[in-house]
Order: sequence, then C-alpha cells, then structure tokens
Amino acid sequence: MNIRKRKGRYQVQVRRLGFNPITKTFGQLSDGRRWGRQVELQMDQKRFKSTSNASKTTLKSVLERHLTERMKSVRAPKKEQSRFNTICKSKVVEKFLSDLTPNDFAEYRDARSKDGATGATIVRELSFMSVAIRKAIKIYGCWIPEHPIPNAIKPDEAPPRNRRLEDGEPKLSFTYPSGM
Repeated sequence: MNIRKRKGRYQVQVRRLGFNPITKTFGQLSDGRRWGRQVELQMDQKRFKSTSNASKTTLKSVLERHLTERMKSVRAPKKEQSRFNTICKSKVVEKFLSDLTPNDFAEYRDARSKDGATGATIVRELSFMSVAIRKAIKIYGCWIPEHPIPNAIKPDEAPPRNRRLEDGEPKLSFTYPSGM
C-alpha cells in the first residue's frame, strides 16, 4: 500500500501481484489506511472484485445493450422499445452503475407515480432496469457490491379483477338496443 499527500488530500494506491493497481483519494489519512488494509486483505484472500468497469459504465448503456439482446426473443418489441424510451427520459440513466443507490430508484418511482403512471407500469419499468443491472453484474463484468433496486422500492400493484355477474346482468349485457 502506497500513500501520497496530494493537494491536501491522501491518495492511496494498492498493488498486488495478479491485480491491477487500485487507487482512491481520501480527505483523512485514517480513512485511506483503513480502505487500503481492507482492499489488501480482500486481494490476499482472493475475494476482491474491481468496480472499475461499473464506474465507467452508465445505466443507459447497460439498458441499450439489454434491449438489443431482448428484442430478439420478446413477443412485443414495440412495448419494450416504448418502455426503454420512457426510462431514458429520466435522469437516473445518466449515472454510472457504481454510483446508483436505492434512493435514486425511489425518486424515479415517485416521479413516475406523480406523472400518473400506474403501479403495474412502474413495477415493469423497475423490473426492466433490475434485470439489465443484474445482467451487467453477472455477464458484462460490471461488479457492484449490492443491487441498487431492492424489492421494497417497487410499488404495490392493483388487486386482480374478480367481479362476478349478478342476477339479470347477462341478459342486459347481451341485449341490443331496439334501433338496431
């Protein structure tokens, strides 16, 4: 671990054989030392996963890639494209994967519900983003410590319809007006 003081801040660099050098800057020396020891320990135990790809990849690029792969197998590609276009109008897509927090998606949910979107629509949009992020973590190599969309963020959907016809209703619904 190498620590340098630069512009009143402390730059910590960790180097281990078999890993790319990892650098991070801190305001306090003690925070830098703690982080450096933690990273060294994870590297020694072969548990370290770099977040460098996630810090360079935006949510929008992950969603675009997910959409192009999904369009081949989905039954309604126009709906998927429309969902993607709606999501891209929000500011959350401009963030890097490593910077995403559950609060970002809670704000997205609140903004969409304020715009008049139903709970089911918001759940589908959050699920679309969640699947894309999960795919980025597992397949594209964009590792982040925790998934930023917990299930608690998703709004409640409307209950299913279960109305039964009452006496006399079938006759009313199948009769034509006298003018036809």
